[in-house]
Amino acid sequence: VYDAGCVLANTLAATAGNTTSFSQLKQEFVQQANSYSGATGPTTLNAAGDRKTGNYDFWRITKVGNNSRWQKSAYYDGTNDQASRL
Repeated sequence: VYDAGCVLANTLAATAGNTTSFSQLKQEFVQQANSYSGATGPTTLNAAGDRKTGNYDFWRITKVGNNSRWQKSAYYDGTNDQASRL
């Protein structure tokens, strides 16, 4: 969230409130995101507008006896485009 806030603040500073066009704001946001590297690394976006190098955990609910719990089941590493099941 910190890095997203910084990209947004940089976008607003770059446009200095001089635009009311969503497409111009979006274009500037993408430009700022693609040139920013923050606490979590580069914020470069892919063609879908998602973070290009994001790492993601996949979780599932498993039943143990009469109880349910969250269990990490897979991992995606966006830096090398590799997914692995655990």
